[in-house]
Amino acid sequence: MMKMKQQGLVADLMPNIRVMKMFGHFVFNYYDDNSSKYLHKIFCCANLFLLLLQFGLCAVNLIIESADVDDLTANTITLLFFTHSIVKIVYFAIRSKYFYRTWAIWNNPNTHPLFAESNARYHAIALKKMRLLLFLVGATTVLTAIAWTTLTFFEHPIRKLVDPITNETTIIQLPQLLVRSFYPFDASKGITHILMLIYQFYWVFFMLVNANSLDVLFCSWLLFACEQLQHLKQIMKPLMELSATLDTVVPNSSELFKAGSADHLRESNENNQPPPPSAAAQGDNMLDLDLRNIYSNRQDFTATFRPTAGMTFNGGVGPNGLTKKQEMLVRSAIKYWVERHKHIVRLVTAVGDAYGFALLLHMLTTTITLTLLAYQATKVNGINVYAASTIGYVLYTFGQVFLFCIFGNRLIEESTSVMEAAYSCHWYDGSEEAKTFVQIVCQQCQKAMSISGAKFFTVSLDLFASILIAIFLVPGTEYNYEIKLLLIYEQQVLIVYIICVLHNFVISSAELDLDYLERRGGNTITYEGAEGNSKEEDSPADTLDRVKVIFLGASGVGKTSIIRQFVWSEFSEEYRPTERRETFYPSVVLADRLYELKITDLPTIPYFPVSSHLEWTDFRYYGLRSATAYVLVFDLSNQDTFQYIRTLREQIYEARDMRGVPLLVVGNKQDELSQTVASGTRYRDIVNLVRKHWRCSYVECSARFNCRVVQVFRELMKSIQAIEGRPNSPSPAATQPMRSHQHDTSERCILL
Repeated sequence: MMKMKQQGLVADLMPNIRVMKMFGHFVFNYYDDNSSKYLHKIFCCANLFLLLLQFGLCAVNLIIESADVDDLTANTITLLFFTHSIVKIVYFAIRSKYFYRTWAIWNNPNTHPLFAESNARYHAIALKKMRLLLFLVGATTVLTAIAWTTLTFFEHPIRKLVDPITNETTIIQLPQLLVRSFYPFDASKGITHILMLIYQFYWVFFMLVNANSLDVLFCSWLLFACEQLQHLKQIMKPLMELSATLDTVVPNSSELFKAGSADHLRESNENNQPPPPSAAAQGDNMLDLDLRNIYSNRQDFTATFRPTAGMTFNGGVGPNGLTKKQEMLVRSAIKYWVERHKHIVRLVTAVGDAYGFALLLHMLTTTITLTLLAYQATKVNGINVYAASTIGYVLYTFGQVFLFCIFGNRLIEESTSVMEAAYSCHWYDGSEEAKTFVQIVCQQCQKAMSISGAKFFTVSLDLFASILIAIFLVPGTEYNYEIKLLLIYEQQVLIVYIICVLHNFVISSAELDLDYLERRGGNTITYEGAEGNSKEEDSPADTLDRVKVIFLGASGVGKTSIIRQFVWSEFSEEYRPTERRETFYPSVVLADRLYELKITDLPTIPYFPVSSHLEWTDFRYYGLRSATAYVLVFDLSNQDTFQYIRTLREQIYEARDMRGVPLLVVGNKQDELSQTVASGTRYRDIVNLVRKHWRCSYVECSARFNCRVVQVFRELMKSIQAIEGRPNSPSPAATQPMRSHQHDTSERCILL
């Protein structure tokens, strides 16, 4: 193997690569000779065997001590904690080609003479931050291993065995080791204890380093991409100032981005060599550079220029006073910006392809670990080894997640701020070509660059905040209950998703819902979908526990969004008016009683029918007059929509007997309610009218952010129970969606 000088990201991340090689990752590239490569392969295989051996012995010990709940929980946390390392070693070995591709994606980063200094400066900043990140994480890893070893000598592990016949408790002294493990020999004293202590220290330290080294590599890639985006934002303003010099000539910008064909290259090279610069430009060394080689390492980036391209004048100097080389310099600067941004997008895409599924596995394991740690934390009763180890586990686990989320969030912020930088520069002073360029930049940068966990979640601080809320939430508040309900739903969906991916099968909704169909007596459940040709077949008659609810409101108030947020926990930013009846069948539990809801979402109706005949002829099967309860929705940000439900309520009371029929008023889009409107007289009049004069329940919510959506249905069910003469729910946690039935009949995994 020839010795070669590394470049690009490989050279920048060589310390990370050396650490990965040193601690057993299967990195079989970037060697000086073949001998070290073969030795490293042997070392990696032996290292993986030793790590898997100790991991398996810990699993055997977990099975042995499974009788005690506390021991079972502690051993499970230890196994899950070190599962990250095993997964990442094997993951890198299987998908190493994606990592090599990401390393090599920045091997030929061309620069521009005008922006070389800025590029070098931000590259140096990125390099410094990547080295600092490696040092800090490495120091934390070393301190963690030392702290783990130190705590071992302050603990006296024991195991309690209870005789099921005599009920006698026997205490067995366990070896004083770093982790509880099964060994076929006595490891509590003598030379075997010393050897096992050394072996376990090696195991703990190597497992920590193997997991963290791959995490640091991922974060370094994101850090490098963020600094490159900073570089593009910094050169945006001088680029616009430079392009203002082209304002007096209309260029043929397609020449700059045209991929050169064979004939075009031959014509440009042989017959159309650009003339020498004028005397005024001879002293400018920058103009003598061959700008056609910028991002021309691939044919996609090849650009050649005819000497008369974009010129409507004779001679070497145009009407704007620029030579041909000067104009080429300005236009090539725009090309450099575009191609560098595309280069960054390819880098971020490659990072997501290489590390996305590993993030999904990491978050799944972390979710289970933190759930068990929350249980362990409830048993802390003082300052002791147990408390220190529990706090250490929690801090370390959160630190790993925070490392991903902080850099993923910065990538999102930096990529979206490019659009702001483009708009903030003096683009209105630039040429028409520059104005078009800014418009394209703003369009392309509207969608943020991000890293997802196998397209299931986005790595950002929102993800970290949701985990914090799930662990440290104070129970008993309404807001906390709604968030917990949503997070439990997401965690369960994540588990179902992983099972489907790993086993490569899809379970149909009919198979998963057999118990629900059996409980309904074998009757079919239908949903009127987008085609509008579904119908209810064998729908059971309304029983005491069957609640038929109809949502009414003006167009665009968000009644459909409220229902979908409650049933499916989803929200669509795209507004689609309700054109036909849609029916949903969730179930809720309130005061230990199961209610089956039949929620009907109707399009905007012109009036409420005054008779059954009129309802059938004008509204067909809407079932307006037979509803158990009505929910009237209006838009808080558009209080004119309240007049619609006010008129509709009057028509309902005139058309049917409303005794025993609850009515709930919902003000949606609370997030769009301004402080001025909230403090206005009209807003207060609406609230007073509903609560004091109408004497019905009133809830304000935000379907977009899933805020108080559960409260809408809780108030609805409380009103129904009050009419039935039953007690209200003793706690907010009694109401929850039990099932949701999707309108899509295709096969898929459905969370029950």
